[in-house]
Amino acid sequence: MTRRQVREAVIRLVYMSDFRSKEGLSEAFELTLENSGLPEDEEDISSKVKAKDRKEIEEKASAVIEKKQEFDDLIEQKTEGWKPKRIPKVELSIIRVALYEVLFENLDKGIAINEAVEIAKKYGDSNSGAFVNGILARII
Repeated sequence: MTRRQVREAVIRLVYMSDFRSKEGLSEAFELTLENSGLPEDEEDISSKVKAKDRKEIEEKASAVIEKKQEFDDLIEQKTEGWKPKRIPKVELSIIRVALYEVLFENLDKGIAINEAVEIAKKYGDSNSGAFVNGILARII
């Protein structure tokens, strides 16, 4: 899997965590792997995901989910008028993952913001990229 495919899989899990119990996330994890952007003609897509990628996705998603409240508090402190519950869940998940990458993985903030913006354009509406860029620029 590419770095972006791994990142998108993590974002999907973080997104699903807002709607599922912790126990339900293992099922969501398998569904995420099945829809990870790999070729559709593969017989068993989840078996094609390397063990290293599976581990990275699961560990990173768990770490982001564990720190969701910390990220939400940071969003509330650094942005004016944007409480996490007002932010669409897709964009919020993208922002949380980008914050994790910058604050805990020491990913360059420019790279993290660019990746978040590109993913927001793909999964959100026409304004999502600009919105995610604005929020992240205020925070990091």
